[in-house]
Amino acid sequence: MLRNTASSWGTLSRALHWILGFAVIGMLAYGWWMNHFPARPDRFFYRSIHADIGYVVLLLTVLRLTWPGVNPTPALPDDTSRSLCRHHPGGDAGLGAFRRAHA
Repeated sequence: MLRNTASSWGTLSRALHWILGFAVIGMLAYGWWMNHFPARPDRFFYRSIHADIGYVVLLLTVLRLTWPGVNPTPALPDDTSRSLCRHHPGGDAGLGAFRRAHA
């Protein structure tokens, strides 16, 4: 199922989650590699590839952050402990505020 339901995440939410996770880790590794090899004539090419992929990751991140605004967020299971239900200060508080403002 493409969209979220009241009890589970949809295919698009899961795909965006994993694609962005791998893309961010890959971009960090690629950026580290790019900055640690000796200067070469094609260095600008690698930087432009890094920037182009970064713009795609940014676009997917914006899509991922706006997707819950047009789609329901699944409820937590009934047996979830109270310590897991509350928002911790710092961590995801900014994202939680963003999602509450757009819900």
